[in-house]
Amino acid sequence: MKVLIIGGGAISDMFHIPASLEVVGKESVYLAEPHVEQCQKMVKKFGLEHSGGDYKEFLSAANMAIIATPPHLHLEIIRDCMLAGVHVLCEKPLALNFAECEELLKIQRETNVKAALCHTYRFFPNRREIRESLQSGSFGTNLHLTIEEGEPASWESVSGYNFRKELVPGGVFLDAGIHSLDFILWCLGKPRSFEYEDDSLGGLESNLRLKMHFENGATAFFRLSRTCNLANKIEVKSELQQAELDIFEMNGYFLNGETKQAKAGEIYDWSTIASIQLRDFVRAVESGTQPMCTLEEGAAVIELIESCYRMKKERDLPNKAPLPGQTF
Repeated sequence: MKVLIIGGGAISDMFHIPASLEVVGKESVYLAEPHVEQCQKMVKKFGLEHSGGDYKEFLSAANMAIIATPPHLHLEIIRDCMLAGVHVLCEKPLALNFAECEELLKIQRETNVKAALCHTYRFFPNRREIRESLQSGSFGTNLHLTIEEGEPASWESVSGYNFRKELVPGGVFLDAGIHSLDFILWCLGKPRSFEYEDDSLGGLESNLRLKMHFENGATAFFRLSRTCNLANKIEVKSELQQAELDIFEMNGYFLNGETKQAKAGEIYDWSTIASIQLRDFVRAVESGTQPMCTLEEGAAVIELIESCYRMKKERDLPNKAPLPGQTF
């Protein structure tokens, strides 16, 4: 398997390049990064043998591509890869809007290539175990899922795209919040109805609240911030059980007040999770099975976020801005 990494920024530096070197070997890794200095920096740091500025030069050599560019570039790059028969593992978000997602889904059906999203948190053993318990019915009914996630933004982005309104249609929700929203949909499915509010006031939101109601009577509440520290906890409650886990913890959790260790066979951490994700996608490509997060599932998250933004636009703006860290 020959892997083309498109985009040599922070996420590739920290995760995708090391994982690709481990999984397929240096001779099978190609890097496309148009910024010459950044490309040379990655080549020198990792000893890469194949690199260049234009990803199109490597499409004939690669079996699969990891898309690690800012999201406003995803549509064209993914389209080019799939039409060239190259399987795609894409960083979140899949696209800027649901219309772009639908175009990519259509191309995937026509080309029959594999495509997946880097919703990395799905690989956390504790989250997988909680979801399996929910799916099996062991939590019973009257289910409520609460997620509070937030801390002052500190990700060292090379391009800073996630703070630039001319490049992205949304703020913290489309950026950091996409993992937690994906977890909610992964566990509970598409909501029947929802209420959404944020602090954007015409710009990019930094704080939001989202309440969701599901067909089976379950509810979910999601609060997200990139300006203040929140609990960074996931809580699942029902009349039978209560589970709690830390947003960034991969292995342990609490069940009815007792400490549990997810039965994954090994302890996962940030140095291994990207390799586990890549191995899952390679397995899907080679065996013809589904990857952990499909293109359809990645599109479903974008569809709900877009619906939330649309709901916000239909409301009148408040007379004054909210206090820092507060939605209106």
